[in-house]
Amino acid sequence: LVGSEMCIRDRRLEVIVRVLADLVDAFSDQMPFVPALLGNHPVSGLRGPIPSGRLFPVEQPGSMANMYNLFQMAAPMLYPLGDPVDYEPDPSQMLGARAAATGEPILSVLYDFLLEQNGAAMCALMGGPDVHENQEVLRQMLTHPETVTGLSDAGAHVTLICDATMPTTQLTFWARDRHRGERIPLEFLVAKQTSRNADLYGYSDRGRLLPGLRADINVIDFDNLSVSPPKAFHDLPAGGTRLIQPVTGYLATMVRGHVTRRFDADTGARPGTLARPTR
Repeated sequence: LVGSEMCIRDRRLEVIVRVLADLVDAFSDQMPFVPALLGNHPVSGLRGPIPSGRLFPVEQPGSMANMYNLFQMAAPMLYPLGDPVDYEPDPSQMLGARAAATGEPILSVLYDFLLEQNGAAMCALMGGPDVHENQEVLRQMLTHPETVTGLSDAGAHVTLICDATMPTTQLTFWARDRHRGERIPLEFLVAKQTSRNADLYGYSDRGRLLPGLRADINVIDFDNLSVSPPKAFHDLPAGGTRLIQPVTGYLATMVRGHVTRRFDADTGARPGTLARPTR
């Protein structure tokens, strides 16, 4: 539930803790009453007073001890994710601040929070209490001439993070929406995502809008470009879960001159082929 994706790329959200279901699975041995309550109404079955000592036992053997300690350490610094997501929230929004204000144990506060929005509430660990300081470090990394943005683990950790929205988050947060610090020029980010990467990996046939190059083009409604909060979809093989952040504002996406997406919807066109460096 806690991981760091700092590297040299945009770390929008280091951790997304979804897990009402994961929380139940993790503690099912200590909570035999939970499966019976779930039925077809998991959230309503979980609401109400928590039997003392049943949900968060103090002593747990093996991996359960690690899970318990993980919650204990991370929970106070978790930030609720709203719509739109605030990537530079004030420390007063942390769950730890809620616990301090109410006097409730932090794990009880976390448990109650995960039941909000009919069990769909999510929160994030954004590198620590001082998110603004962390974002300043990321800005310096993003603007450094030797850094590259990319998806080093695309497809991994799909129940914890959604890396696919990184290009859109760069355009929305860093170029348009950041309100607590210096932004990054839009043209710089576009070049970093296109021509910079194409040159680095030897794709001289793309990355720029020039005669004779591949027509790989995004037509973007920049003013209305948006990234939704993470949502859980259960569409992987065997009903597996993944987090997706739906994005809107792409009027068209072209690959080799073929329109593959129009008004944020898939057209069904599949013109892509195996990519090989051209130099």
